[in-house]
Amino acid sequence: MKDLPIQLVSLLVLLWLVPSSHAGELQEACCFSDGSCLDLDAGLCIEFQGTSQGLGSTCATTFCQQPPQACCLSDGSCFDVDLGFCLELQGTSQGPSPCLRERRPTPMRQKTASRTG
Repeated sequence: MKDLPIQLVSLLVLLWLVPSSHAGELQEACCFSDGSCLDLDAGLCIEFQGTSQGLGSTCATTFCQQPPQACCLSDGSCFDVDLGFCLELQGTSQGPSPCLRERRPTPMRQKTASRTG
């Protein structure tokens, strides 16, 4: 089972401990900046800094934008891109954290033969 992000765990604990003032409201998919999703009513979604996906939406059918991944390429370069693009580049994802330092690929230098005359 995938580890839950600390923000999501904190939100779940708060939801369990604090009675909702929004009881009885319809739930909808709520996306968070870490790419997670919870079915909440719109008021709670906003309170917890989520983005409501609209009435009738559920997390089961909603794709929440995932945070950029640190993507390392075989030439040693690192770029912050979404996971799908990293895989297209045949890179290795280092997770949703920025590259520690951006290294641009070094252009290959062509050998030139010296001419003596």
